[in-house]
Amino acid sequence: MELTKQKIQKDMAAVVFFNKYYKIIILLIIMAVVIGGYLILLSGKVFQLKEQSSIMLEKMAEFEDLEQYNNQLKQLEDTIKEFQKSNAQQVAKLEEVLPGSPQIPQLLAQLEALVKSSSFNLSGLTLSEAALPEAASAKTKQPKEAESLAAEESKNQLFASLPDTVRVLKISLSVSGGDYFAFKDLLKDFETHIRLFDIISLSFSGGSSGGSGEYSLNLQTYYFVESL
Repeated sequence: MELTKQKIQKDMAAVVFFNKYYKIIILLIIMAVVIGGYLILLSGKVFQLKEQSSIMLEKMAEFEDLEQYNNQLKQLEDTIKEFQKSNAQQVAKLEEVLPGSPQIPQLLAQLEALVKSSSFNLSGLTLSEAALPEAASAKTKQPKEAESLAAEESKNQLFASLPDTVRVLKISLSVSGGDYFAFKDLLKDFETHIRLFDIISLSFSGGSSGGSGEYSLNLQTYYFVESL
């Protein structure tokens, strides 16, 4: 009986305590639930933020790689443009020395202008394309054709020394009206302003004591053709 009475007293004390503090207890429970829910929600947000931060770092690394690649690509484009520009300049210079066609009208105009500017008189000027050598044997030639044979052999040697893609233009030029030193200056002008050429023969006639006379030049110049 004594135990039952003590138990009843404890239960009553608990009821009294609950009745007295139930509002606080309920408030604490609500706060615990809210705080627990907030912590659960916050932990999820923290995880998402960490995941998003990791993704952002990866994207930033990819962006840096792309930016570096773009810079390298731009440098490569600049290098290609510079090479193309330099190559175009070199091709233009080569075209001046060894053009890709005979350009006979331009060559005639250059020669006439240089002769005129040097105060010489142009007596004669002809240009012709050198024919390719024929495959003829010296044994088939007659003795009376020895001189022609020698010329043909000389032409064959000339073409043999040139690449298959190079052709020859022959120039015969006659000028008069200046002394030897003026003629040397004219030849220097040719070397400076005219494309690659070789002097085959040079002759002088007339004039005395270093005076004016007539000069005859046989030249050959070259041009480039695409290989077949």
